Amino acid sequence: MQIVFLLVEAGLRKSGSLLGRTYNEMNVIVYYGIIPLSWMLMIDYVFSIHWFTLGFTCFVLGVISSCGRFARYCDKVFEKSVDFLLAFNRFGFNYTSASVWICMAVPLAIYGILGYVVYLKSIGAISI
Repeated sequence: MQIVFLLVEAGLRKSGSLLGRTYNEMNVIVYYGIIPLSWMLMIDYVFSIHWFTLGFTCFVLGVISSCGRFARYCDKVFEKSVDFLLAFNRFGFNYTSASVWICMAVPLAIYGILGYVVYLKSIGAISI
């Protein structure tokens, strides 16, 4: 768990360094922006619509335009995320374990499910 956590953390820090963003900003951008946006794109593909992607994009743009200083906003969101992950202590998960399960395993499972449905649609096995 520790190795996976450290690899993801290093990737976010390096990406932030390259883009002139902090670790907290990159964390929020990836986990609250890029990952959900990719899910919306996949869902829209499956249903042959663009409403999920469009709605999510409008929501994100609204949040960004109303949040004031983006870096400060990301710090607050990151702190709340840490609090959420620390709450899993009562179930026997430390911060590192909770981070890997909630922030890596769950998104990967969602990608697996959505990816399979996208695949089925692309080969014509389903039509929705």
